[in-house]
Amino acid sequence: MNMNPGIRLLVVTGLVAGLFACGGGGGGGSSSASPTAPEAPSAGDLVDDTSGLGTRAAPMNSLADLEASSVVFADIQTIEAFVDTISNAVSTQMTSFDYVSASGLAPCSIDSENLSLIENIAEDGTGRRAIEFTNCVLNVDGMDYSLDGSVVSTITRAGDGEVLVRDVYDLAGIEFNADNAPVSLVGSQATRVEVSASKIIVTATTPVLEFTRQGRYVAIRGSVIEITEMNNQIHLYINSQIIGSAIDGYLNLKIPYSDKVIANVGATCPSSGRLSVIGDGRIDSAFGSSNNRGSGVEVFVNGVEARYDPICSTGVPGVSDNLSATVNATSGAPIRALAE
Repeated sequence: MNMNPGIRLLVVTGLVAGLFACGGGGGGGSSSASPTAPEAPSAGDLVDDTSGLGTRAAPMNSLADLEASSVVFADIQTIEAFVDTISNAVSTQMTSFDYVSASGLAPCSIDSENLSLIENIAEDGTGRRAIEFTNCVLNVDGMDYSLDGSVVSTITRAGDGEVLVRDVYDLAGIEFNADNAPVSLVGSQATRVEVSASKIIVTATTPVLEFTRQGRYVAIRGSVIEITEMNNQIHLYINSQIIGSAIDGYLNLKIPYSDKVIANVGATCPSSGRLSVIGDGRIDSAFGSSNNRGSGVEVFVNGVEARYDPICSTGVPGVSDNLSATVNATSGAPIRALAE
């Protein structure tokens, strides 16, 4: 059982820190994967931002600021890890589970009536699945989590070759092995997958998604991320706000739709495209054929060139892997199969 059909696309934001260290490889590609940019959702209210992080821009006035911001992208990736962790534990504890928690709370299981799974899934894989927790304990790799709340996934067909998955998270609890630190995941994400003979388009929209664990807070707000695979290339578009305690504020991530970041499938660096990270100050990067030199990467701090790298120094991690994970991760059946 998989609880997170759409959330895997979140890891794409983790590419941003690596992109700034990369140069172009190969020739540029066309950014005409689809005619218009997908619309970003209205930014949702932050319910767990007790420090007002969403009201202040994080510093972005030097390459050191950019390097420091990499921590918040790592925090975003922990959301996927947390959901996978909970999903695996639920699968293990679905029925009777011989485990005694040090907390004294009963383990989550259907037999204990503190875990419920409500499914209404049609033969074509569409439908609704809800998992509900009632003050019960999940044990994962020796870690005990008490959880209340729910995860609800809805899968619908939007047309031939098109599927929409919407995940709503409302989880809160305690991580007992971490000094009883609060843990919570609140918000929603919708993932649209369009499959045709010539391309795959995966679009994730996130009004707001907040994650708190072990005293760290991270959120994604008003976000749209589109990945297109066509002509053996990956085209990446981002318009997103990232908020985090690690950066004591927020950053806006933007890739122009007219100049998406493009990389050959399996390549280690983009061949073209522009990317901006904007906070209190901004850093812009131009790759390959999109920059003044026609190759490598030019990095500008507040409009002044701060670095040029003629080659990929670190590479872009897993661009095509992230797309494949998103296409194949759904509740009970591959999204690709649903869309076809």
